[in-house]
Amino acid sequence: MIGTEVKFYEDEDGLILKAKVKRYIKEEIVSDYTITIGCELIVKPMNKRKLKHRDRRVQVLSFNRNKYGSRVNVKFLDNNRRGIIEISDLDTFK
Repeated sequence: MIGTEVKFYEDEDGLILKAKVKRYIKEEIVSDYTITIGCELIVKPMNKRKLKHRDRRVQVLSFNRNKYGSRVNVKFLDNNRRGIIEISDLDTFK
């Protein structure tokens, strides 16, 4: 089973400053990292069929959290356009 666990850290105004992400496969942690605003990450979905934006470098602009899931507003570093990515699809450089 593939899964992601996300813990958000907010300031006193309710603005999300950073998120702690754990990605795991069959109860084994694959990656464990922290996302902050301004950090650079790479789009690497764990689902092999999900090809959109795969292997693109992004910079985190802000976080979106609602009852349907957690997403991140990003800027793609190859063409400077903006987009929205699921937080579970981001990973660090290796």
